[in-house]
Amino acid sequence: MPTSPLLQLLHIALGKADRLQAPLSDEEWMDLLKVADDQAMSAFLFSGIERLPEEQKPSRRPLMHWYNNVQQTEEDNHLVDKVAAWATRSFLNDKIRVCLLKGQGNARQYYPVPSRRQPGDVDLWIDMPIRDAIAYVHRYCPGTKATYIHVDFPVRKDVEIEVHYRPAFLCSPIRNRRLQRFFKKQKAAQFEKKIRLGESERSDVVVPNTEFNALFLLCHMYKHVFEEGLGLRQLLDYYYLLLHTDADLRKLTYQRACSLGMKRFAGDVMYILKTVFLLPDTYLLTAPNEKSGKFLLQEVMLAGNFGQGDLRYDFQHETQAQKFVRKLLRNLRFVRNYPEEVLCEPFYRIYHWCWRKYFGRF
Repeated sequence: MPTSPLLQLLHIALGKADRLQAPLSDEEWMDLLKVADDQAMSAFLFSGIERLPEEQKPSRRPLMHWYNNVQQTEEDNHLVDKVAAWATRSFLNDKIRVCLLKGQGNARQYYPVPSRRQPGDVDLWIDMPIRDAIAYVHRYCPGTKATYIHVDFPVRKDVEIEVHYRPAFLCSPIRNRRLQRFFKKQKAAQFEKKIRLGESERSDVVVPNTEFNALFLLCHMYKHVFEEGLGLRQLLDYYYLLLHTDADLRKLTYQRACSLGMKRFAGDVMYILKTVFLLPDTYLLTAPNEKSGKFLLQEVMLAGNFGQGDLRYDFQHETQAQKFVRKLLRNLRFVRNYPEEVLCEPFYRIYHWCWRKYFGRF
């Protein structure tokens, strides 16, 4: 059983426990807040603080710091909800079908208290050919960055928006072709499900269904491992998603994950969800991998959300060359567990550079 204060409070927030193993001092509460922020979990974990017995709750000073974070997260969610709904309406007004990926859709569909999930940017998957999608964005924001899966759409200063023509990718060419076939096959059904982010119909957005999300979010976490880092928030998203699945969907998702080269990763994620989040065995995709799962958990705790808590690297002062070398060396840490993706990644970068030269400036 994990004994760190962060994981104890996580269990309480999830309703798996009702008290800490021992009271924390003011300094320990502030240290815990820093770790929770690195994992983008402070607002969610505040639900655990609310459930603590009075004698274990923090004193006024640290409590106010935690509460201010909750208020800010709730305000941020309200803003991002508004921007997501506004962007959806804007595309629909131009007769373009659009689907909201990840983030706000996950929070509203799966979380018990959506406003306490720390929001990120707005990711929109649009039903347009790649060239047309890039041309559409460049009509409003000329010269913005286009990658293999999305193009930045900086029409708002308050919230980042990314327009996706592909939801995700894998570096392995064979696996990526399978993934893109999955997206193509699933695409039509992903522009049908509507949910409401606010109180009026103006807050309606279209989101993917749970069958799509079960594989897409697993793939999204897999890619985070090789970028800046996978954090507990992404794993919490998957925890809540699995609670909304049935046995048939879990079996199908695992089969699809294996076909995409994510068999070991799926087992590693299940290890974390079982040991850290205390997910019941009946909701697991597959049997947990203890050895490699422990290694992944160690990386999760070191790196935090997008690597925010990772003290091993100096992200702020890197040149592009230093970033390339750092990513290459960092990813070699995962070559034993995920060899195909790690070894294909340098070749994908060369391909991506060529792709951007041909497509990205269109």
